[in-house]
Amino acid sequence: MSASYSTGVSERPAEITNLEIEIARMAALVETNLADCIAAFERRDVASASQIIELDKRIDAHHHNIELQTIKMLEIEALTTQQIRETMMMVKLAADLERVGDLTKNISRRVCVIAQERKAPNLGGVSRMGHMCLQRFSDVLNAYAARDLIAAKAVWSGDYEVDELYHSVFRELVMSMRETPDQIGSATHMVFIAKNFERIGDHATNIAEALHFMMTGEQVDESRQKGSDTIVNFAAKEATPIHVNVGATDPTVSSK
Repeated sequence: MSASYSTGVSERPAEITNLEIEIARMAALVETNLADCIAAFERRDVASASQIIELDKRIDAHHHNIELQTIKMLEIEALTTQQIRETMMMVKLAADLERVGDLTKNISRRVCVIAQERKAPNLGGVSRMGHMCLQRFSDVLNAYAARDLIAAKAVWSGDYEVDELYHSVFRELVMSMRETPDQIGSATHMVFIAKNFERIGDHATNIAEALHFMMTGEQVDESRQKGSDTIVNFAAKEATPIHVNVGATDPTVSSK
């Protein structure tokens, strides 16, 4: 699954090469953390989830190093247009990687809570979301490494699949809350986990768009297929609404 994300483009300033090496290390760590997070969720493995939370500090350190190296990059006077786009792509990529790391950490924190629950809804749908988003994330990193526009476009155009699965999982969890009220607490955590996976899919799409711009100098076409359902539409159909604000701030989970 994992790949070496650095690309050996010759005749570039050493600073660009060093920056890309740091990006490669950060990408590999984020991808590994995401895969381990999904496994910890499936096993309700508190020890592994706690380790993932701790490893986020290394991801933040990589991001900080990339920011410092980018400042040095801007001091180079003889950058070509393409090299400028490469540099800005790496800045964008680092920001998306850092955010995926935060989302993975947040999921891991919720795993630690769910693991203490005696009863929890079926994990299958949320687990499928995790694996789908991991695959999209790995695919877009490989596309970046290979400078593969076709692969990047496949990730970009497939974003609706993640949205569709998220809507399905959300409906499944809401119905679970209705049928088994004693599982509302754990089901609510799983709604947030599913939403975090959906956002990871969005970051994969963002990376695909940035890669397209880096290679072509143009924005990607915006006519992308969207999910056919919405949470709002589903909630409107229900006679007894259960309010789950997936955008709310959870006091048990911080963004950093």
